[in-house]
Amino acid sequence: MVQVDDLIRGSLEFVLRAGVPIVAFGQGIGPITDPVLLAKTKAVFPRLKLIGLREGNQGLALLESLGVPRERIHVTGDDAIEIAFQHRPSSLGDAIGINVRLAGYAGTGEEMIARLREPLRSAAQALNSSLISVPISLHESDSDVKSADRLLGGQCHDSLATTEEPKDVIRLIGRCGVVVTGSYHSGVFALAQGIPVIGLVNSPYYEQKFTGLQKQFPGGCRLLDFRQSVASSEIQDAICRAWESAEQMREPLLRAAAYQVELSRATYKTANSLLPLDSDG
Repeated sequence: MVQVDDLIRGSLEFVLRAGVPIVAFGQGIGPITDPVLLAKTKAVFPRLKLIGLREGNQGLALLESLGVPRERIHVTGDDAIEIAFQHRPSSLGDAIGINVRLAGYAGTGEEMIARLREPLRSAAQALNSSLISVPISLHESDSDVKSADRLLGGQCHDSLATTEEPKDVIRLIGRCGVVVTGSYHSGVFALAQGIPVIGLVNSPYYEQKFTGLQKQFPGGCRLLDFRQSVASSEIQDAICRAWESAEQMREPLLRAAAYQVELSRATYKTANSLLPLDSDG
């Protein structure tokens, strides 16, 4: 992850040196612990004309500490909220969506599957529901489809469903009454459709992502922090509680999504006023 961020910031520096102004949208900033990367970020980001942030829980404070003027920072929520909100179903679904991100940057491995398997099955049985995979990453190294298949095998309905574009997984998530996820965008797609989320945390990276969603969608995102002791009964109870409150939470979550769509559109308008497009091409 650091190598990718380093490359991006190197590209920004190159563009800025050429005298080209930059605006940035949908940014998730931090956590940054590497002193070299932090220094490069501090050298580049205060020079951007405008920055749209996914969340204001931690990213905002980090940017301000790096010298970015507050008036240049717009907390809009994730840019993917709008497309998910547009495809929201008319009512809650009756499935439990599952996403398990097994990757070094998530701090997870096969032990996560062992800890989740039985409580997920028990929750589905208690709620008379089914489990469906809602994959985001299809890459070989961290495939969410493969992790779901290892988690529940043939009992995970649609675990091999074709997801060729974001709309496919958005529609899958729309069939759910609650989503249990280790992936940020599964959470975004669910909350933007008024569906509560249980975020699986096992690293500072995903802690920031999910606590950011908690702030953007109050009451809709519960965390299970696997860096601490989490009993099977606690996992099952969290799923059942989210399910039982889902109907009550649906409208507040949809209002939160609609508000963030408005913020995002307003930020794009502001960016256009700062850097108006040349109609002559």
